[in-house]
Amino acid sequence: MGASSSKPAKSGESPESTKERLLPAMDEASPSDVESPMHKNDQSIDGGVKKERASFGRLISLVQSEWKTLVFASIALVFSSAAQLAQPMFFGKIITTCSSDHGHQLKDVNRYSIMLLVILAVGGIFTTLRGWLFTLVGERLVRNLRTRLFEQIIVQDIAFFDTNKTGELMNRLSSDTAVVQSCLSVNISMGLKSMAEVFVSIVLLFITSWKLTLVMMAVVPVLVIIVALYGRFTRKLTKDYQDALARAADTGSESIGNARVMKSFGGEMWELRSYVEHIQQSYRKGAKKSLAYGIFAGGIGFLAGLAILVVVYFGATLVINGDLAVGDLTAFVLYSFYIAIGLGVFSSLYTEFNNALGASER
Repeated sequence: MGASSSKPAKSGESPESTKERLLPAMDEASPSDVESPMHKNDQSIDGGVKKERASFGRLISLVQSEWKTLVFASIALVFSSAAQLAQPMFFGKIITTCSSDHGHQLKDVNRYSIMLLVILAVGGIFTTLRGWLFTLVGERLVRNLRTRLFEQIIVQDIAFFDTNKTGELMNRLSSDTAVVQSCLSVNISMGLKSMAEVFVSIVLLFITSWKLTLVMMAVVPVLVIIVALYGRFTRKLTKDYQDALARAADTGSESIGNARVMKSFGGEMWELRSYVEHIQQSYRKGAKKSLAYGIFAGGIGFLAGLAILVVVYFGATLVINGDLAVGDLTAFVLYSFYIAIGLGVFSSLYTEFNNALGASER
């Protein structure tokens, strides 16, 4: 356990003070303040106590200690999203100005272009802040999570290490925590950004043309059903996939760690077959997950594209009948693309969130 590299505990020093002396100082929060998704309400990782079922709220609770940074990140998120959502409106104004007959067209185009350039610059600055702060929260989270998890592992009794092998525990320290980190940092940033853009875009679409918006919203119930079915299927599949990877890592770790014994008994081929079997199990689970994601992404993309096609068709009829300006139709189509992109991001993030839930259940 690396005892030779640390100073022995002083006479009369309590175990708690020894642990505080050995653990590195945390600049924001102690690892003890962060609950591990693998251990909440458990006395041991795979002990007799029933584990609490993973949930999105349980994952979110892990970042409570970083609420100050998240507040600033959320403010940057609001301004970056607002800057992006303002762009279609100005593009529409430029096109409407070009199609008008008054004599100040070039002057208005220049004015709208300069305003749009300022919006792009402001949006770039706040997007930089958003990406930096949310990623920083993820790094702090995985630091605290791994420290807390390792702390829980090393205090277990010998029977625990007889039941849980080295490779599986190392997989939990590396792979599972990395999955949770991605879910609670970059993915939350992208999810909140997409959610804000989709919601505001729908509001702006109703303001521009409520008729076209109702036509586009007709596909929403179908999307909700597809997302719910996919999430239920992929969560269990992800947990099985992570378990298979952990067994493969355990086999490889045991074989390499006991290489002398393995070679003494000529067990190279037996260990190879065992490792390949576990890798094949993880591959089969991964192949099913890949197929499910492909079908899900393809279905979402088709429905989103179909909605945009219908919007363009009915919008063109409104323009021909004089009920809608060309610039408004352009802005409407751009906002529709924002919604389609947001739904595509949601489909990807939903997969990542279910991966994190499957990893945290282990």
